[in-house]
Parts: sequence; C-alpha cells; structure tokens
Amino acid sequence: MILDRFERVGLYFPTNSPYARAVNFAREEAAALSDGVHLIDGDRLKANVESYIPRAVSERRFESHRRYGDVQVMLAGAERQDYSPAANPEDMVAYDATKDVAFFKPLAAFTAVHLLPGWFVVYQPGELHRPGVMLDETSGPVRKVCMKILC
Repeated sequence: MILDRFERVGLYFPTNSPYARAVNFAREEAAALSDGVHLIDGDRLKANVESYIPRAVSERRFESHRRYGDVQVMLAGAERQDYSPAANPEDMVAYDATKDVAFFKPLAAFTAVHLLPGWFVVYQPGELHRPGVMLDETSGPVRKVCMKILC
C-alpha cells in the first residue's frame, strides 16, 4: 500500500508507468467523467468513477484483487479505508473472477487511513482493503475514482 499526495507520485513511480499515468489521469481528467467504468487503455487501465455516501464499518467488507491493482483517488469528500497486507486463505468468503474481487471475513488487525481530496492510495493485487467507510457520523457524500491497472 502507498498513501500520499498527488504531487509526490514521482517518488514512487516513473512518469511513464501505469501507476503514475493512473494518478495523473484521475487528478486531471476523471472529475469531468460521469459515474461508471471508463476504458482508458482497454483492459490494461480503466477508471471506475463513483459517487456515494460512505457507510458504517459494519456494512463494509475487506476485499482484494488478483489481476488488477487499485489506485484510488478522492475527488470530493473524504472516507476511511482500512488496510491489511494479507489474510489467511480460509478467511476468504468468495472470489468473483468476472469482477476480480474476493471478499473476506472481518479482520481483527488492520491499519485505518483517511483518503482526502488531493491524495491517492495504491493497493497491489492481494492486499486487503476496506474502502467506503465513513469517517464519523457526519460523513457526507464522496466522489472518487478507482483506477484499475492490469498487473
């Protein structure tokens, strides 16, 4: 997992890498897109733009992916995301190959991060994350883009 501000993406990825391209696309172009999935480079790079209200932690599940890495960028609003580097395979509830997502039983140990406008978070395949959690009872709507990078 990497969590940082837009202007620091060059510390982690060369300019021409898919990850830098994803952060820059999300920062510069995604705000003008409608909600939904937008193919940027076929299946190799796509943007999933979402608008929603974060929910209570009890209503969200840990997930991971096998084929795609996530670069999540908050366009407006804020949410908490929980992170864990890995889980035991027996903790998996189900894997959907069509959507490339596995869901997991609740984990006791994780790190909570706040995703704010101007920040990005990168999750590699296999890293567990629980997006869409409200920061507190007053959390309002968010607009976020989840860039999917084929690994």
